[in-house]
Amino acid sequence: MNNSSALVIDNFILQQVGETLKVGLTNDSRVEIAASEEKGYETRTVPSPGVQVEELLQLLNAIVLSDELVVDATATSSWEDVASFFTPLREARILVTKPFSEIRSEWVPIRDVVQEALCFSPQLTADFAEFRANWKPGINHPIFSTLMWGTAGMIARSQYLRTPYLSHPTRSRLIDLGRFAPHRSNAQEIVERFVSTERVKLFDRVTAGQKTRSATLSLPSLGLEVIAESRDRSALIPVAIQMRDKYRKLREWIHEYQRALENSPKAAAKKMATLEAAAADIERLFAGSWWSKISVSVGMSLSDLIPAIPAGAVIQRALPGSIRSAVTKIIQRPWDEGTLEKLFTMLGTDAPKLRAQAIQHLQGSR
Repeated sequence: MNNSSALVIDNFILQQVGETLKVGLTNDSRVEIAASEEKGYETRTVPSPGVQVEELLQLLNAIVLSDELVVDATATSSWEDVASFFTPLREARILVTKPFSEIRSEWVPIRDVVQEALCFSPQLTADFAEFRANWKPGINHPIFSTLMWGTAGMIARSQYLRTPYLSHPTRSRLIDLGRFAPHRSNAQEIVERFVSTERVKLFDRVTAGQKTRSATLSLPSLGLEVIAESRDRSALIPVAIQMRDKYRKLREWIHEYQRALENSPKAAAKKMATLEAAAADIERLFAGSWWSKISVSVGMSLSDLIPAIPAGAVIQRALPGSIRSAVTKIIQRPWDEGTLEKLFTMLGTDAPKLRAQAIQHLQGSR
């Protein structure tokens, strides 16, 4: 595709997010795959609430920072019961479909290579090969069909279109385990991970290693901003679309970064240098003598900390309105645990058990 700011996404994430927006957090579980010293791999059940929050925030973040979200037209029926939630995306031409079934001969050979690369242990390779040898239409295995084949197929579509794949959180964890899977660099994902990492580093540093819930800071920052600006769950996607104007320059810069990743290592290095400069600006926060005067208590949040930082404490090398300045502001944005609580309320979650499951998963998923 010519539009480097497009992302290929899973129909699965639309299906799951749509159900979450419809019924709220659910008291059930998902199946994931993990490494195991004994067998090489193992399947495990994960309570749904944490994954539901992950996938919702991932989609909201992508809406703000992507020009197009591309899905396989063949599988859109999986979310037709909740399609009304995504009507604003389709009307704004952000969510677009591609008839991949008409070009199967182009991407299926790529899938066959990728599926081998995703196997991160000899036992997984053997078990997956046995599944494929005995597979018949209608057989749907939660690991081998949905996760292994599904992930390989989406990476293959992405490779064929020359467009990055924004994988569902569960599939992202599989890709990380596979390590050698051919997977296109994703500028948006690089920026988001960079910002999340720097936010966690900032919070961990100011709390001096004390036990806090700072792991939740790794959640997509713009997704959290959408929640803060939304009145209820029906407004989440419309608000994300409106927020695109605010972050238009950053979205355009990510577009440029994506082109650089694909065409020019030198230009890509310059883009990364901009991110690193923003992190260096944050680092300078710790150089001033005012820092020692701040008293940090257990459980203190960034919303408590930021007002105590003098205006101008960050070295003013980043020009107002520049990408460096924008990234610095996102990293410094106050963390308000009330935002996550607001989301739980939006999703009709009064049960302490579901909230606890979600928080526990989010703290351990990154």
